[in-house]
Amino acid sequence: MKSRILPILLIALLSGVTGFLAYRGLDGSDPASAGMAPEFALPDVEGDLRSSSEWDGKIRIVNFWATWWPPCRREIPLLVDIQREFAGRDVQVI
Repeated sequence: MKSRILPILLIALLSGVTGFLAYRGLDGSDPASAGMAPEFALPDVEGDLRSSSEWDGKIRIVNFWATWWPPCRREIPLLVDIQREFAGRDVQVI
C-alpha cells in the first residue's frame, strides 16, 4: 500500500507546482509567459545580425535547426512553403 502512495503524492506535488507556476505566468508579471516573445538577435546565413524586432507586428514562426539532422532537413521545404503561403498575412518564418 505504501508503494502506491508515493507515486500518487509525487504526481500531486508536481501538479501543484505546475499549476502554481502557470498561475504566476498568467498574472501579467512575466511578459514571456503572457504571449510576448523575448527580444533576440542572431546572425543570418550571410552573417548579418538580424533582430527579432524587424518583424514586430507579424506572427513569427521561429525554428532552430541543424543541417546535420535529417528531420530538420526534411522540414525546411515545409517552412519555405508556409512563408510563401502566409507572407501576405503578416506571417514571418525565421
